[in-house]
Amino acid sequence: RASLEHELDDCCRDCEGQLLDESAVSHSRRLHNRARLSPSARWLSFGLGIGAAALWRAAHVDIAHTAPGGHVGQPCARSFVHGSCKGWHVGPRRLRVSARAQLLDEDTLLATKVVEIPGSGAGSALRVKVFELAGKAEDSRDTYGSQLWPAAVFLAGRLAMLGAAGELKGRRVLELGSGNGLCSLAALQLGAARVLATDYRELPLALARRAAKEMGQSLETQVFDIASPMPSPLVMSRRNRVDHIEAPDQELPEHDVLIAADVGYSTALAWRLGERCREALGRGCRVLVAESRKMADCRLAFHEALNLHKQEGEERLRLQPQSYHEAVGPGARVTEDVPTIWFLDAGG
Repeated sequence: RASLEHELDDCCRDCEGQLLDESAVSHSRRLHNRARLSPSARWLSFGLGIGAAALWRAAHVDIAHTAPGGHVGQPCARSFVHGSCKGWHVGPRRLRVSARAQLLDEDTLLATKVVEIPGSGAGSALRVKVFELAGKAEDSRDTYGSQLWPAAVFLAGRLAMLGAAGELKGRRVLELGSGNGLCSLAALQLGAARVLATDYRELPLALARRAAKEMGQSLETQVFDIASPMPSPLVMSRRNRVDHIEAPDQELPEHDVLIAADVGYSTALAWRLGERCREALGRGCRVLVAESRKMADCRLAFHEALNLHKQEGEERLRLQPQSYHEAVGPGARVTEDVPTIWFLDAGG
């Protein structure tokens, strides 16, 4: 404490008769606060810091732990949502998710999830491995695309049904906002002639390629921003927004089937997704979209863009509510507040 007070006196003398800049004022305040602390208070502060660091490590890094009722070394399914660790188990028999840890590179720890989707009819069960970041993404823009979302699991199940009916065989599949690629990887296993996974960030695509490689497959990926140029919040808030939203600056790559899961999580993105679905339907393609969020304003923007320029009397396409619990089986436990998936299956 005496040394801190001495340093504080020196700081004040150095600044005497001068206007303090912001950094000097901040430094002076820190010294005052530290000098007021008793030795016991400083030790308590140090101990709390160590405890917080240990809790953070347990929540963000150490995911290879024992599952309830399991054995040592049997990992439990975990989902890291925006840096927080949440348990995520999807029901018995109908769908299973398990996880373990791996490395993407020297500095990036991954959580490996295996999603098992039962076969439909004569089809065999589908087993897809995906990767997530085990910790917080260095760039916040990678947070969303580097984890598995409920709508992707739901859509993979629908793709399995199409695959069992032979409706994907020989077809070109394009996924928008693929993230870590569950649906693209599923389509690849289900007999699609070509699968192109796209996202506006490279890291999620690297996770998807890594998963495909581990399953002995090759997945095409492409950095593609469906929303560019992104409409501003001011434009999206206007009643006549359709007159002020610019057209997308790129056309969709060639495809026969367009898929997207949990992409329209803002009104601007939902509008762009609706435009892209309208573009695909205009080419005679089939469109499958799944959303898990309770965002009525986003669904409204999606529907408006999807049905733009339709004449009176023409069928208006809409996302339809589907029970997530029924899709994954009775008694399933899913992430919080996801009882319903909003789903669209349209076109040829």
